[in-house]
Amino acid sequence: MTEPPRPTESLTNRHQAVREHLRSVVDSDEFSGSERRRNLLLYLVEETLAGRGDQLKAYNIGLKAIGRPSGFNTQTDPIVRVEIGRLRATLDRYYRAQPHSPIVISIPKGRYTAEFGHPENNETAPEWPRTDGIRILLRQLSANGDAALQISELTTDSLARLLAHLGASVLLSDEQDGRPKPSEGAAGELFEISGSMRTAADRVRCAVTIHRPGARTAIHIAPVEESLVDQHLFDVTDRIAQRVAWILLDDFGVIGRALRATGATRTINQHQDTRDALCETFESPAPATMAAMSETLECLSGTTKRDPRVLAELSDTLFTSWWLGFVQDSETLVRAESLAQEAVRIDPLLAVAHRALAFVHFARRRSELCGIEFEKSFQIATPNPTALASAGLILTLDGQLERGGELTRQAVKLNPLMPSWWHLVPCVEAILAKEADRAYSEAVQISDSGSFAGPAFALAIRAHLGYSGGEPHSQVLLEMHPNFAIEAEQRLHRFIHITEVREYVLAGIRAWASRGDA
Repeated sequence: MTEPPRPTESLTNRHQAVREHLRSVVDSDEFSGSERRRNLLLYLVEETLAGRGDQLKAYNIGLKAIGRPSGFNTQTDPIVRVEIGRLRATLDRYYRAQPHSPIVISIPKGRYTAEFGHPENNETAPEWPRTDGIRILLRQLSANGDAALQISELTTDSLARLLAHLGASVLLSDEQDGRPKPSEGAAGELFEISGSMRTAADRVRCAVTIHRPGARTAIHIAPVEESLVDQHLFDVTDRIAQRVAWILLDDFGVIGRALRATGATRTINQHQDTRDALCETFESPAPATMAAMSETLECLSGTTKRDPRVLAELSDTLFTSWWLGFVQDSETLVRAESLAQEAVRIDPLLAVAHRALAFVHFARRRSELCGIEFEKSFQIATPNPTALASAGLILTLDGQLERGGELTRQAVKLNPLMPSWWHLVPCVEAILAKEADRAYSEAVQISDSGSFAGPAFALAIRAHLGYSGGEPHSQVLLEMHPNFAIEAEQRLHRFIHITEVREYVLAGIRAWASRGDA
């Protein structure tokens, strides 16, 4: 029988150094208040040093390090995940207070195996990543009891991962007061997130506040509520984190709008400045801004070696210009389709390329192909609220009401702060249900879009209801399109494919025009 290889002297010395450092860590003030956390760290480190790190499982950790009884269910009892999260936070505090520590022990997220490094080549000690993008200081959510505390810690962990996935630099802090000092070289826009988690009966309510550090007033408070009935705890916390993340970092979320309002730009990826401009254009479309956006993308497409994302964005912009009637020639649609097809050919797994192609299919009245391309985009990548709402609007206006309404409701649930154009979907549904009052209440909320849709629908429904005082709506239309009453049929024919709704709106507009109000 072959004798197993003996550890080299250097490896033995290395392990001894780690054990000596480990003892100083668990004897520190940071670990003095939690025997469970000390036992957990000792267990993870010793198992790793013994070469069994890849065999660490949640069940064994709960049984041998945390004191759970034999046979406990890791699927219904999240104690291991919660305690590992607390352990990471405690290690962060320790190394923040010991910046010159000779060894750094870390438990990477997604793993239970311990890692050992030196300060000069280890990033465990908390500091801001070097970035010029968005920085978010995420505080541990406060809780009103043990159950809420578990949900709070799981949600905070999921939210940190999602915000980082969306492009932000996230620094976690479990302190209620004070703020970690940004490292030298850190740049970018800084936001702070805090909040509370409360449980009552079978429901959990999370209230997240976002603000600029030092500011007296919050930018936004996002309340999210979930039922705990018949749902796995991990599903509940992931769902809460997802909704909060999209409310904050969707293209039309809190942070994006706050930055655009101050003229700041997000620099998360190569084309983020262009994405920001597209969002501004989409929030308030006008012929001049759409033309400028098209020109910018044309130049960008010529300098990026046919980047498929740029081609898809250019296709989208050309389609929108045609759809809103800012350009009249049919060649615009031909070019939009060519660009979308090329983007799909270059990168078949690019979701925005399939969405751009779906828009063109809508314009060409190819309903089946339009739906197919949207579904392909959803299969490729988890859609954000903006993508869901855009698809929902297009499918609804194409007559695919059930799917369009479903997608729009998903979008609004993820990000209730969506721009008001999504109200077109429930407005169309109400018109078809012959519920004019509900249709009108939806139409008048379409206020932050420079397109004709909002005022045209509001004007038409007022006429059907016999309301007076539609001058503000008609004035908006006349300022944007001096000949709107004459061109209304052509514009609406492009905009909406449901004959019944189109005729309903046209009849209302004609009624106002005949009375001299439009």
